[in-house]
Amino acid sequence: MTTYNLGDVVVAMVLFSNQDVAKPRPAVIVSDENYNKRKPDVIIASITSNLNADRELGEFLLTDLKSAGLKVPSRTKAFITTIAPRVIKYKIGHFSDKDSKALQLMLGTLFAS
Repeated sequence: MTTYNLGDVVVAMVLFSNQDVAKPRPAVIVSDENYNKRKPDVIIASITSNLNADRELGEFLLTDLKSAGLKVPSRTKAFITTIAPRVIKYKIGHFSDKDSKALQLMLGTLFAS
């Protein structure tokens, strides 16, 4: 069984926000190792290459595409969801330190009390 870590970039079958269609899409694991070992699911944030849409709260442009395993400029989306590890097709990369810090800031912004 594959273990996923915070900041891993994966290709997974991700449901669109209307919950009707799932397609293979890049996503970043946002749950930590402790959560991933204890729970039957992982928490992800979607990644998109659509840079034309207005940026929403919590979205940021990735700075290290090579480390993330991405081929085109991309940004995170503030679409956070849980998925079963079985819908993850494969791991393609891991966020760089700079993108990991931006991810932590994004999560803090979205879930600040």
